[in-house]
Amino acid sequence: MNSRLLGAIAVLALMAAVFSGCSLPGGQDELAYQREAEVRIISDDERTETVDFDAILELQEHSFTVDRSDRDDNNSYTGVLLKELLASIGVDVDDAEQFIGKAADGYTVALPAGEVLDDDLVFIVYKINDEPLSPAAEGGSGPYRLVVKDDEFGQRWVKHLEEIVVR
Repeated sequence: MNSRLLGAIAVLALMAAVFSGCSLPGGQDELAYQREAEVRIISDDERTETVDFDAILELQEHSFTVDRSDRDDNNSYTGVLLKELLASIGVDVDDAEQFIGKAADGYTVALPAGEVLDDDLVFIVYKINDEPLSPAAEGGSGPYRLVVKDDEFGQRWVKHLEEIVVR
């Protein structure tokens, strides 16, 4: 009986070792999760576009560090400018007055056009400290996060970004 028990334990240990190795290095599991995620863009003319990760990766990537006074650590973020994302799908932002970011949990932030149209202020990020943003189920803020770079406390940042409305 002891040999059967030892055999079962050995099989379970082998299975645990095999499955623990299934996680790909360098955040590739999270990258696969991001590739499936989309952001809806609703423009003032009621047109709805869906942007996926591949479309985001076609844009110029920006990396920056944010010094937030409410935290001891400063994080590095990687993403694209919101205004460049909108331009890439043909959304006319010249007459827009407001941009609304909506999260999966219903959190909503309205940003004035002047901020979004700034050359280095409002981003859709997909990496933090060179790692893909992890999903909410893992305590992360991904797959995408709206970041207003100069917000001192990040109160207008949108975790789990799902939708942007242009008005």
